[in-house]
Amino acid sequence: MSNKERVDVFISSTSIDLPLHRQKIIEILNLLHFQPIGMEYWGATGEKSLDLCKKHVCEADIFIGIYAHRYGWCPDGETEKSITELEFDWAVERSIPRLCFCMDQRHLITIDTIEFEKRGKLEAFKKRISQFHINYFSSIDDLGIKVMAALVPFLPIVSSNSLSVSLPSLSQQKLDIQHVNYTESVQPSSSVQDKWIIIYLQKSGDAEKDRRRLRRLHGIITSYPGPDRFSVVVEDTDQSFRMEFPNDTTLFCNDLVHDLITIVGDEGNIEIFEIPK
Repeated sequence: MSNKERVDVFISSTSIDLPLHRQKIIEILNLLHFQPIGMEYWGATGEKSLDLCKKHVCEADIFIGIYAHRYGWCPDGETEKSITELEFDWAVERSIPRLCFCMDQRHLITIDTIEFEKRGKLEAFKKRISQFHINYFSSIDDLGIKVMAALVPFLPIVSSNSLSVSLPSLSQQKLDIQHVNYTESVQPSSSVQDKWIIIYLQKSGDAEKDRRRLRRLHGIITSYPGPDRFSVVVEDTDQSFRMEFPNDTTLFCNDLVHDLITIVGDEGNIEIFEIPK
């Protein structure tokens, strides 16, 4: 990744079928103080679309690809590949981080969003992508949550301004969870009910320090493999925002609690809930 102050994130997808999905990703990127790079921001330059896309991919620090049921536009006389597949190829050539998300079968679609005549090319492209780590999304909100979680290791300096995000909240009633007093003897959760851990991280006012703390916190939590879920709530004076990690789990134990306290500073910033099986 480059040494420039901002982190540029290129958003790749077909355009006709995924405008709302792209907008959700732009919202997440702006929230986390990344710089979105995509067709929404391109004015008339006189450049060929192929050249313009390649230029922006080559300037990006991170690549996000969203793939559904369209293969996309193939530049006439230039190549047999679509511009969407070429963007992925350029990101691979540059070895920049590639965060790819494919629509799964639970996602609602309409007939006009399917490109039947290029289905073979699309399936071949998706097979190529599947050789790398990919994720699947079932709705626009689900995509937003998974993109946010995937971006944590790449977080830029966080602004001192208050942040908030509209994500599905953890409902104690809905999950039928029960609060646990972890200050008693904590045993690995493999022998008891699975748990949901909520960690509260207070912003310090030092943006660079907060960025490092959040990345370290996520690294510590995921270094304990296990079945337990977790969320991180970043708190400011007036507002807070919660980060969900639907694809990551941890193991609730004494060592984890000890390591978490070294970052969050107080056991009151850790809440544990049991999720009945």
